[in-house]
Amino acid sequence: ITKEWHDSETLCKVEREQFAEGAMRRCFRMKKLSQSMQSAFIKLDWRHCPNYVAKEYKDDLVRARRQVVFDDVRMQMAAKEWGHRFNREHPPKQV
Repeated sequence: ITKEWHDSETLCKVEREQFAEGAMRRCFRMKKLSQSMQSAFIKLDWRHCPNYVAKEYKDDLVRARRQVVFDDVRMQMAAKEWGHRFNREHPPKQV
């Protein structure tokens, strides 16, 4: 984990209605149109864009604190790295 943030301009479409929720966040389906997909970006072609899950904190106080969001993202990236390390060992079932 590099602890560096990178940004890029993108367009996103997020559904208005949530499809799931947990204890802390609501989940929405999202499509992301990145500039790295030049032809799709120029045409605004959403059909071939990857699917994502956008999450929204339920608690307004948590949403207002940027550090909570950054800490959450950092924790998710650490979990992703540990999952990749685990999967490199070729377990019977990958995570």
